[in-house]
Amino acid sequence: MRKMSKHNNILEYYVLFYYYVINMEHNVLKGKIEEVLEKVRTGLQSEGGDIELIDLKDNIVYVKLTGACGTCPMSTLTMKNWVETTIKKEIPEIKAVQAVE
Repeated sequence: MRKMSKHNNILEYYVLFYYYVINMEHNVLKGKIEEVLEKVRTGLQSEGGDIELIDLKDNIVYVKLTGACGTCPMSTLTMKNWVETTIKKEIPEIKAVQAVE
């Protein structure tokens, strides 16, 4: 069995710390997105629809419109002119919002 050198232990610590910080920042950002979506959700629900956060990758938000909004012919405009604009205004680090099916 090979002994871990002090250098390897320090390197392992930094790698774990890096992943912990990245994961923590990712979760904080997802929390902010959920807060903004709550504001948007109120309007969508009044029309019989809803929105669900699917994923966040590379500062691109992936959402799914559900209910009446999922089949609405105006859903593309809703995504660009309302959902994406609202999220990017309140969370400037977000690059884009993409709808998924």
